[in-house]
Amino acid sequence: MPIPIGFVGPPGSVMRVSMARVLAPGAERDPAVRALEGRVVILAAEHVGLQDLHLTPYSRGALFMESRMMSGAEIHANICETLLEGRFPSPVPDGVRLAVGILVVGLGTWVFLRLDPWKGLMVLGLMASACSLLSYGCFLAEKILPASTAQASVGVCFLGSLGLRLRGEERERERLRGLFGRYVSQEVMERLLDSGRKPDLGGEAVEVTVLFSDIRGFTRISELLGPHEVVEFLNAFLGKACQAVLEEGGMVDKYVGDSVMAIFGWPVPYPDHAARALRAARKMVQATGEIQQWVAQRFVRRGIPEFRIGVGLHTGLAVVGNVGSSQRMDFTAVGDTVNTASRLEGLSKELGWSIVASQSTLEAGGAGFGIEGEKEVRVRGKATAMKVYGIMAACGGKEVS
Repeated sequence: MPIPIGFVGPPGSVMRVSMARVLAPGAERDPAVRALEGRVVILAAEHVGLQDLHLTPYSRGALFMESRMMSGAEIHANICETLLEGRFPSPVPDGVRLAVGILVVGLGTWVFLRLDPWKGLMVLGLMASACSLLSYGCFLAEKILPASTAQASVGVCFLGSLGLRLRGEERERERLRGLFGRYVSQEVMERLLDSGRKPDLGGEAVEVTVLFSDIRGFTRISELLGPHEVVEFLNAFLGKACQAVLEEGGMVDKYVGDSVMAIFGWPVPYPDHAARALRAARKMVQATGEIQQWVAQRFVRRGIPEFRIGVGLHTGLAVVGNVGSSQRMDFTAVGDTVNTASRLEGLSKELGWSIVASQSTLEAGGAGFGIEGEKEVRVRGKATAMKVYGIMAACGGKEVS
């Protein structure tokens, strides 16, 4: 079993007497030579060229611009002193080592979980240095506290905390995928995850464009079809509507019967959310031509009348987040913007326009869209009249410019 050396001090602490002084005439009267009497004397050649220099706990290294290496002869002198005087350094009590380990692990974990990885690396260096200083202090007090154990604990804390952080982020990504994956496209989902932005699900006021669409004459169509056929018809139409929303980066909020509610500008805050919503509305109207052809082929000689859709859009502030009770929560948007978009969709039949957009939507993203007409209307629930516009779009996929 290795025996620790009880050093008497840093390099140069052991008395040195040149052999020339010992052999010089009258050496017996030299105080330095007389001091050797009755002592263990080690004969050695100390010269840098001999490379007989070694690291000790006193060595500082290149960081302090000096090595403070100790010669082999002086190390042997310290060994003799340790054996003759019995000054063997003793390990610190197990309780102290345990306390230091718990402190390092606990403090390291607490710090690393609250800091980003780069700051965590800085703290890692500081804690490792603190462990070295603590170990050096124990060495000066003739106690042994290995710095490597504490430093390894710091490293394990950092790696463990990093693993927990990565696992937590992965869980958060999975949670967001589960929450938004059904409502947004894969492209929008990946952009949200890569942005590192975590939507405030408890409620967040943001500017969005809300879209409502509805099938005109759906009641008559449902009377002519069986229950399963109605579902088949709805799935065909809602599939096209959902595709239009997702292609433009919107979020399908909900389906209510034959109606669709979609939000643009959240959870990914596209600056051109109004233009995206207008393009999605045109795609929905244009897709009705494809649905008409599909209905004519699928339900032959059933007398299914031609149908149109109405779309309403409004841009403004809305509160988005989880809304509901502890028994039932629904992720949606609420506020005047949502109500206004719904009211405009209801006015589309009265005005004779397939797409009705508010002035705020047109100002935010209407550049390049043809206007079918404009009118001031009194929207139910509004104290004052508001100006609305009909956006031109032709069924069958042809746009009137």
